[in-house]
Amino acid sequence: GWIVKGGTDLHALQQALEVDHLVNEEGDIATVAGLVIAANGHIPRVGDVIDVPPLRITIVEANDYRVDLVRIVKEQPAHDEEE
Repeated sequence: GWIVKGGTDLHALQQALEVDHLVNEEGDIATVAGLVIAANGHIPRVGDVIDVPPLRITIVEANDYRVDLVRIVKEQPAHDEEE
């Protein structure tokens, strides 16, 4: 997984992780913190896990006002294991 700052730009993250649907069509969510807050409905607490398929995002550092650091794990589809 990756440790990522809450202020990380979503477009940059999409390119780095090779996923293409994190930025919504309205474009009103620009950062990792904005993504987890939108997905969660409120500012999550440390230790919370938010699933944004194919990503699983765990809150590493946060307070009542912002999300500072998250751990992102990219779930691999099961059928990718064939060699």
